[in-house]
Amino acid sequence: MVTADTRTDMRIIEVIFDAAREIGAVPFSVIVPASGQEDHFTEPPKVFAEALKGADVVIPLVRFSSYASAILETLKQKRVLGFAIAPTVDQVIEWMLDIDYEKIDKISRVVTDLLSDTREFKITSPAGTDVVMMFGGRHIADDPGKVEKTGDENYLPGACICVAPIEESWEGTIVFDALVYPPIGLLSSPIRLEVSHGRIEKIGGKDDAKKLKQWLEEFDDPNMFRMCHIGIGTNPQFKKFTGLKMLDERIYGIVGSGMGTNDIPVFEGNIRAKGHTDGYMNFASVYLDGTPLIQDGKFVHPKLRNV
Repeated sequence: MVTADTRTDMRIIEVIFDAAREIGAVPFSVIVPASGQEDHFTEPPKVFAEALKGADVVIPLVRFSSYASAILETLKQKRVLGFAIAPTVDQVIEWMLDIDYEKIDKISRVVTDLLSDTREFKITSPAGTDVVMMFGGRHIADDPGKVEKTGDENYLPGACICVAPIEESWEGTIVFDALVYPPIGLLSSPIRLEVSHGRIEKIGGKDDAKKLKQWLEEFDDPNMFRMCHIGIGTNPQFKKFTGLKMLDERIYGIVGSGMGTNDIPVFEGNIRAKGHTDGYMNFASVYLDGTPLIQDGKFVHPKLRNV
């Protein structure tokens, strides 16, 4: 099943159909009206949800309501390989032919194994981040840009790795100084979060901080102030911020964390909120049970040297 909207270049669908038929698959598409906004929580039309049930593999050319209840259970029974943003023909070429997925796969395997053995995860940064949290054996959401088994959900161009730590274990200070999306994008001033027992107790900073605080408050949902996951970018060909979160979270060595919902299959968390947002830090350092994985935005762990 290929999902698209009325802005999608039909040439991309045609190529996917041709490739599917070459390997003996039966392709079909569902095209919906373009909404003009990205909303992962709105329930899809019933016909969309029913069509999804008939697919083994889903290729979203537009971001769909991946947090909606009608989608969540279905995704557990599918393989989903989509795109970080609705792609143009040039972007399909760039993200599928010009990315070294073999290298990303090797990096992702090493980092995933290291995180799987981690108990205490710590982040620091020059801007003032100093936060620690505990892992509890949950699924490591590895996104090297491929889906091999039922329940896998990844998005091109790859690659980032996410984990949902134990929700109440977050303690310390988080300073976003690169990007927060939604509702902002690239930041003009740092946003400082004081976190206790996994909950944001105070938001400090200038205009960007006020904008984030107001946006969170408008949900009228205390779970929007809960920290829900961490993320690490693993694509060595991505090095500069674009302002597009779904691309920037893949920058090699970038570190971020999310707020809000994490009770989806990829995270195995227990927070259901009315929304979700992510923030990112420049030149962060990451320590796995005290051992450096990343220092000042660069991978330094010995197991990554040969990769």
